Amino acid sequence: MLLRRSCLVHPDDGELQTLAARLCESPDFRRRWDSLAEGVSDLVFVDQATYSFQHPRLGALQLFAWRTRAVLDDRFIVVYLSPVDTASADALAQLGTAISPSRPIE
Repeated sequence: MLLRRSCLVHPDDGELQTLAARLCESPDFRRRWDSLAEGVSDLVFVDQATYSFQHPRLGALQLFAWRTRAVLDDRFIVVYLSPVDTASADALAQLGTAISPSRPIE
């Protein structure tokens, strides 16, 4: 659904249109793509919520979560998390610094 929406919003994006055309070579993808064109909206769910939890070192964190299932394989769920407030963003930055490698990955 999101890829189809992107293709409709950016019809002049050649790379995006090429990607969609290549994916549509798959019969299963083509079936779902055509169903979206016909207005069938139950193929993809989008759920969103805000979660609050207490991290043992970083304290209170609030995250906004957006999730959907992968269109090509219903066994997988795609989740995107973002901090709700500045305090959570700062805490996540500290966590990222703590677990990042000491040198860049080559």
